[in-house]
Amino acid sequence: MFCGNCGCEVTEGMHYCSNCGAKLEVVISPVQRPEDRAAAREEAEPYIPASQRQAQSGAVNPFKSGFKNFYPSFKKYPEYTWALLTKLFINFSNAGLTMLTLFYVARFHLSEAEVFEIGSYTGASILLMVLAGLFGGWLSDKFRKQKPFVMGASLITGVCLILFAFATDLWTVIAGFFVFNFGFGLYNAVDNALVNRILPSKENAGKDIAIMNITTNLASSLVNFVAPLLIAVGVNLLGDDGYTFFFILLSHLFDYFLPGCNSHS
Repeated sequence: MFCGNCGCEVTEGMHYCSNCGAKLEVVISPVQRPEDRAAAREEAEPYIPASQRQAQSGAVNPFKSGFKNFYPSFKKYPEYTWALLTKLFINFSNAGLTMLTLFYVARFHLSEAEVFEIGSYTGASILLMVLAGLFGGWLSDKFRKQKPFVMGASLITGVCLILFAFATDLWTVIAGFFVFNFGFGLYNAVDNALVNRILPSKENAGKDIAIMNITTNLASSLVNFVAPLLIAVGVNLLGDDGYTFFFILLSHLFDYFLPGCNSHS
């Protein structure tokens, strides 16, 4: 006879377990003791290694799958990778405008004080970019279209970069800088909407958007590394200050990759 609470063997006729003190209202046979029940369970359910159980259940080990599980498959979601490259090169073109300070010195031979003075003028273009983004986003929602804004931004910014390449007048460059930021604001108006439409899954939306947003900082880093090389190539090819070749290349990047957004718009 065994205690129904702790499974210890007790003398028949006892009313309380000598081991745990439980009242012996329910008694169980030896085969029902906890250790026996565990043994019976093992006999009924043979041991299966953890890796085999994981494979049978379809669970994914993130450490084993590594990059495959981190970045969306290009085969399944090619539009995501193309959108990522588009965003990277567009931000690269935009980040290229950080070279304007050196451009003013190299082409127009401005002093440090004059460069700072121009910076005070062009700083207001950021406000224009924000306003263009807000207005463009409102129009995009109103007409439920993104393509016209993408193509418009491509045309405006591409023309401005070509203008920078061949500019001989300082105020033309300043005016072009304002127009460029207006065009880039239009692009930003529909950029997030386009990206959200091609995300592979809602479950990983946060991660996939974060990967997209990395392109902004990555583009800035690439410009700091690549721009001096491109300008040096321009000097050797054209024999000028190097910025003609640099801005022409940026305009081609912007006009080539920006319309690529239309594949998923």
